[in-house]
Amino acid sequence: MYLRRIYINKNNVPIQILADAYKNGKFTDDESIHKNCFSELSKNAFYRLKNRMNDEINKSLLIMHYNKDDATQILNNLTLARIFEFKSEYSRAYKTLKRIEKKAKESELYEYLSLIYDEQLLLSKSYDSVPVLEILDKKKELQIIRTTANETADLIAEISWRLKKSNYTQKGIGIIEELEEIYKTLNHNPDLLNSNSIKLQIQETVRNILLQKGDYSSLSIYLSEKLAEFEKEKVFNNSTHRSKIIMQSWLINSHIMMLEFDTVLKLAEDLHKSICAYKKLHYDNFIWTYYQSSIMANYYTTKLSDAIALLNDSIAAS
Repeated sequence: MYLRRIYINKNNVPIQILADAYKNGKFTDDESIHKNCFSELSKNAFYRLKNRMNDEINKSLLIMHYNKDDATQILNNLTLARIFEFKSEYSRAYKTLKRIEKKAKESELYEYLSLIYDEQLLLSKSYDSVPVLEILDKKKELQIIRTTANETADLIAEISWRLKKSNYTQKGIGIIEELEEIYKTLNHNPDLLNSNSIKLQIQETVRNILLQKGDYSSLSIYLSEKLAEFEKEKVFNNSTHRSKIIMQSWLINSHIMMLEFDTVLKLAEDLHKSICAYKKLHYDNFIWTYYQSSIMANYYTTKLSDAIALLNDSIAAS
């Protein structure tokens, strides 16, 4: 697609011929491609062509995935701002940096935020409209956030330790109630628990502990509660959508382990909607999870025609 766009109205472009030779699978190695398709080229010239093809493929990937997620979009726009600066279009460079600064804050991508502030300060050497003192204050605030990140690690470690030591199943206490009791004993900054990224980290920690214990009943209760809670609090967005899909996948797996296949069928449809969201952002990574769980659930609920139809769909999709 990229080559057709770049070399419009040109046929038999060497890079395209080489790409097709690798793609069609007729040749087993570079030597056979060289011999059959590019015998007029020296070996060095052939490998220069191959390196150029790889460069074109990488460019095409960058274009195709320019806005794949917030982090990728920020990095690409950071590069764009540098290009504007190189071209002495300082106002456009600064507007681009301000736009991605807002996005990095919203998505709590603090490691990218640091890069953006450094780039703004670098731009200030050529562009007087950059508020240097304001940015320096923001960098100080960012240092505090990074310090908080260290405290976060301590918080999660303590929650993990306390939950592993708890004996809630024998005490007859549900997992949600047990976690609420654990939260009451914590001496950490309460604001930590209000951060979306930390909520997701704690969820992952608790999930892994319940998986290690093989406590699928508690896992299903916990994930159902957290998915509803996170949806209400708008924790999920473009950057955190993968976390939602993973939570849904483990919720399905927990009900599979408990042989609750009617529930699996409903949850699988919810998963499919999530997989198709954000222009199918994570579709390729998780579509098999949908097919696998749906086919299994239909089979064990004796809906064999539906299971076969899904199986055929999965084969066609692959």
